[in-house]
Amino acid sequence: MKVRFPANANDALALVAAGKAEIGMYYQQDVIQAVANQGTKIKSIGAIVQSPLSIVLSLKDKNITSPSDLVGKTVGYGGTALSESIVKTMMEYVGADASDVNLIDVGFDLMSSMTTGNVDATIGCLVNHEVPQLEEEGFDVNYFMANGYGIPNYYEEVFLANNEMIESEPEVLKGFYVHLQRALRTLRRIRTAASRSS
Repeated sequence: MKVRFPANANDALALVAAGKAEIGMYYQQDVIQAVANQGTKIKSIGAIVQSPLSIVLSLKDKNITSPSDLVGKTVGYGGTALSESIVKTMMEYVGADASDVNLIDVGFDLMSSMTTGNVDATIGCLVNHEVPQLEEEGFDVNYFMANGYGIPNYYEEVFLANNEMIESEPEVLKGFYVHLQRALRTLRRIRTAASRSS
């Protein structure tokens, strides 16, 4: 197996769709949008992260712990229609209006736009990445998950393949999963052995 690191954020989806990579890792919601909106010939073939990781994140002194606290606030997001829809749905769920939130497209600058005070909170940071990073840098933070506020549970990341590969070479995909399961069992054994020796 050869692992290729993407040059840009959309490479995993684009390379798989073009047949230049057999399997990719991508966000479930983006796979759905690519298929529904552009007719991209790909499918999710398995879940990697089986629950949401995306959060609404703020510095603790902003006292933002739920969608209700976003009323009158400025929220930075990565410019996606999905983030806009999530904010709208959350606000409606708590009886507020999406227009009560000032959304600003900050691109990839989710953390810095928040820590410099340009926005009160951000949507799209990941609980397993930005939270520990900000805490390591000495910031006290609050966050909440969007699911539960009118947003259903979903897989954060999935494996994907293009439709032609799924139809013509299913044995390659099955082989990938066999090796992946073997690797996961090995990692579990190593982790168990390491925890017993410490």
